[in-house]
Amino acid sequence: MVKKIVFLLVLFITPILLSAEAPSPPQFDDENDFVIETVGTGLVARISGYNGTNTEVRIPMQIRRMPIVGIRERAFYNRGFTSVSIPNSVILIESQAFIGNEITQITIGTNVSCYEDAFGFGFAFFYNENGRRAGTYIYRDGLWSIQPGPGPAPRGEGIPAQTPGAAPGGSDLSIDYYATFSLAIGLWDYGPSVQIPNPGLHLGLLLNTGSFKMGIAGQGLGFVGLAFPDLEDTGFSYGYYFGSSIELFFHDTFGFNIGAGIIRGFFRTENNTTTDYLFPFVEINLMMGDEEDSWGTYFRYYFNDSDKFYNKFALGIRRRGF
Repeated sequence: MVKKIVFLLVLFITPILLSAEAPSPPQFDDENDFVIETVGTGLVARISGYNGTNTEVRIPMQIRRMPIVGIRERAFYNRGFTSVSIPNSVILIESQAFIGNEITQITIGTNVSCYEDAFGFGFAFFYNENGRRAGTYIYRDGLWSIQPGPGPAPRGEGIPAQTPGAAPGGSDLSIDYYATFSLAIGLWDYGPSVQIPNPGLHLGLLLNTGSFKMGIAGQGLGFVGLAFPDLEDTGFSYGYYFGSSIELFFHDTFGFNIGAGIIRGFFRTENNTTTDYLFPFVEINLMMGDEEDSWGTYFRYYFNDSDKFYNKFALGIRRRGF
């Protein structure tokens, strides 16, 4: 009797189980794959990097309970993406955010401010020309087309992909702040000391136009090294410096700044005599990279009317961003 009941239950339940739909995949990717930074008061965030391995990426609307409102420049640079789904919460996609990928499908919301070089294949121009409409955009045979709903991409006529010099919406401005640490080594120093090493802290505020960044940075910290106050006596030198500079960065590959400051130092000679000095200086930096990660050279000229030092300038290399 029991066997018959079990048999009947199996016959009854099996069709129900077979007809049940398989669980649908998650709507968004794992939020732990994304690197974020807070914006403003810290209630919202923007994505600054990606640690995942997916090629078809679905960005969450919230990460750590903070709405995602922006995607920082080069956040998804050269990650092998083929498609991306951007949530409706995003309102700004910065310069080169998705450059270096072969993205042929983009799902995006309405009225997203998108830099002209945020994507490849001229997507930003097409998106702006079509009124920043929400939908899924498909790139095929050199053309972008809009797929407003689910289903296969339309086969109708598209609009040729273009990358104009000034696409609508590509000139959005933003102000970025940053803090970086640097270490400089004086290769040829005719200043008050051979400054090895010369660590510094840089705090900057830059206006980002999409093609270049322009702003003002403050810098300063200290130095320690060998001292050559004159030809007859040597020792070691230490002290601190501070100043400010005007900085320009072009396409995140080349930078230039010029600034001025004050250096206060002390040197102790072999004869145990100590002398202090206070000099103004001007400095020029040429850098390969951006404001947060670069290598470069620096030239510093000291305004020195004292007879205690025969030195006048320093030339060296500088690493910023670690």
